[in-house]
Amino acid sequence: MYEMNIRVRYSETNQHGEVEAYQILDYFQDSSVFHTMSLGLGLGKKEEEDNAWYLLAWDIRIKDYPKLGDELKVVTKPYKMKGFYGYRRFYLYDSNNNLIADADSVWVYMNTKQSVPSKIPDDITKTYIPEEIKETVRVKRKLSSDGNWEEAESFDVTGFFVDTNMHVNNAFYVQWAEELLKDGEKPSAIRVEYRHSAFLKDCIHIFISKEEDIFKVKFENQKKELLAIIEMTL
Repeated sequence: MYEMNIRVRYSETNQHGEVEAYQILDYFQDSSVFHTMSLGLGLGKKEEEDNAWYLLAWDIRIKDYPKLGDELKVVTKPYKMKGFYGYRRFYLYDSNNNLIADADSVWVYMNTKQSVPSKIPDDITKTYIPEEIKETVRVKRKLSSDGNWEEAESFDVTGFFVDTNMHVNNAFYVQWAEELLKDGEKPSAIRVEYRHSAFLKDCIHIFISKEEDIFKVKFENQKKELLAIIEMTL
């Protein structure tokens, strides 16, 4: 388990002085990176020179949205690794130790040179999870792409959106989806499935579908390959 204390900065808030959902994902993602670094793994380390963790799915629940100046605690805990896959849980607490958001996630351990999944070495598993943890996997990877979709917009990927894995960072998909919501609409739950990576100069096409309080967004590239699907409960 790893804990990270933060304070909401002005640059992390919207026009209402609140954090949006994609910023919560950034907090979670940062905590997983810092946790990995604290274990002597991660960027620039020999054990991961040819390998990287790629995120496959999120299942996020948000009870409250932090505001400018709020003091927060982020907790992350990897609890299962099997074959190619790793499972990690996240929690976000306010200054009174009230849980305001939590998430489950699924990751795949990739050989970056061959672009194929790689079996997680036992020593990596033991470094992340030194003792057996009995936790139930709650996140479901697959989201349906069926439905009546309307294209909302399209744009080209610039260098701003690309991370150290040389593809579009996962949180941007949620940010792009949030930008399509009406003013005042906030997701209380978000499910995300990532199918393919998007790269520099790709053209991303965004499609939307809405049924009652469920807002769905899917992303395709110029080859009509499905990149990601997001399902928000408003």
